[in-house]
Amino acid sequence: MILYLTDFRSYMKLFLSILCLFSLPLHAQNQVKVDSLMQLVQQDKVHDTIKVKAYNDLGIEYAPSNPVLARKYINNALHIAKSIKRERGIAGAYNCLGIVDYYQKEYESALLHFNKAYEINVQLEHLWGQAAALNQIGAVQNILNDQNAAIRSFKKAGEIFQTTKDSVAWAKSLQNIGVSYKRMRYHEKSIEYYLKALQLYEKMNNPEGIANSYINIVAILNIQQEHTKAIEYLDRALPITKETGNKRLLGEVYRKMGYAHNGLKDYDEALAYFQKSLDLNKNKNTKKVIVSVLSNIGVTYYNMKLYTEALAYQKEALQNYSVSNLGKALTLNATAKTLIKLNQIDEASDYAYEALEIATTLGKLKGQKEAYHTLAIIAEQQGENKEALHLYQKFQKFNDSVLSLENKQEVQKLRTIYEIEKSDLQIVSQQKDI
Repeated sequence: MILYLTDFRSYMKLFLSILCLFSLPLHAQNQVKVDSLMQLVQQDKVHDTIKVKAYNDLGIEYAPSNPVLARKYINNALHIAKSIKRERGIAGAYNCLGIVDYYQKEYESALLHFNKAYEINVQLEHLWGQAAALNQIGAVQNILNDQNAAIRSFKKAGEIFQTTKDSVAWAKSLQNIGVSYKRMRYHEKSIEYYLKALQLYEKMNNPEGIANSYINIVAILNIQQEHTKAIEYLDRALPITKETGNKRLLGEVYRKMGYAHNGLKDYDEALAYFQKSLDLNKNKNTKKVIVSVLSNIGVTYYNMKLYTEALAYQKEALQNYSVSNLGKALTLNATAKTLIKLNQIDEASDYAYEALEIATTLGKLKGQKEAYHTLAIIAEQQGENKEALHLYQKFQKFNDSVLSLENKQEVQKLRTIYEIEKSDLQIVSQQKDI
């Protein structure tokens, strides 16, 4: 993803592309590129402006894997840029530091650095730099669940990209707005913006953008259980994705094909697509996606009542988790349910309790709810009726809490949308007055 950069505009495009691909796993640095950049910064005759860019490049290369080294190189860039009063170089360094912060999940610090970059670009009246920084600010605001602010940032960025006639960046801003609405579970509005981005990509004849738009739309359709419609979009995306040669995108199309066919109970088709996705992702060692595919294969075999096969894939998925998150808790719980079907009750109990422990530590109501339900089934099968009743009551309590939280989120979503649309109307009114 990271390319050797020769000018600041390329830097900004790089940052934008990173932020539009948040779901990708972190990459390892390209050693050939690192060696080339190291040779560049060690040459006395190289101009300081070039060294600033090279040090920032080095920082980006190490950002996912070695944040200490990444910050060291970027701070070198920042020091040189300040000494030669190269304001755009300073803005670039702050952007790079923000990316390192993002990879380390230090979101408040990332926001601070991206805002510094934005302020410098405002002072320089550098429109493209302002828009790129706004896209990054919006991305962090999304992570921090401030969708109202995120949508404003993305919209402002998109307006600037539109005036600079950068259609690709404008389309990515529209996609980011779609992501914000998706995070609020306002799916109709999300699809609206994905379709707007799709129209731009089609006008530009941009295959990867078109394929990405289809994939984004399908993610919403699968949530809505509109699996037949999802497959229609995926059938359009498949030949385009193959044409691009982008294996990441192709693996994602196969994965979503598998999910849609599983939803339609076309289990053999689902397994075939999941296997294709798994083969592609194993070659690229993308752990996060591999875990998802393995878990989905386990679910498919469970639905087919092939519990031994389901268990094998669920356990393989658990071996590939690098962190204890809600996904792991849910996979542990699914494994426990499979073990119940195989009459391996004691082992099932161990998995369910581990799922409960992770979900409780993370404060994830859904994970706790599912674990208590599984533990209640286990207690019932063991003839511990009093304990089963107690666990079912716990399950009901957490189920009520989940429903209550969803209702609160729905109210907050509507409030946020109202505020955004009210603000948009005010802007239109002001523009008319002007």
